[in-house]
Amino acid sequence: MHRFPEAARAKLNKRSLSAGASGWLKPDFDGIKVNAGSRIISASAKGNAIELRFEKDAATFDHVLLGTGYRIDIARLGLFAPDMLAAIARREGLPVLSAGFESSIPGLHFVGASAVGSFGPLMRFTAGTPFAARTVARFVQKAKDRRYAAG
Repeated sequence: MHRFPEAARAKLNKRSLSAGASGWLKPDFDGIKVNAGSRIISASAKGNAIELRFEKDAATFDHVLLGTGYRIDIARLGLFAPDMLAAIARREGLPVLSAGFESSIPGLHFVGASAVGSFGPLMRFTAGTPFAARTVARFVQKAKDRRYAAG
């Protein structure tokens, strides 16, 4: 994914990380109304039910489950001083990473969900951990070897 053109990587990430259910889950949703992508304007109790007002209509339900998702933005983590955050190249809140998961600040690497923009949706899951760990370890070792050889 890291070598994909930016537009292709963004499209694949959007498709892979959007709301949806695996095929094996779909039979469990028989009779359940899903309003994916709807924006709720307000919610109010109506007897033993709840009424949701959407942008274009309203509906009453016995139960409501909101799967709101999230958007990763390293600025919202509260970890970085403003000048350090400004030095980190970002695209839509995600750090732009080298092939070694390194940010624009030498020695600062991002793995996990914050690496999705550069390496794809697998980085959000534990299945991406072995690849990320091996890649960062190799990158750090090569950098160390270069420093040692330089004297």
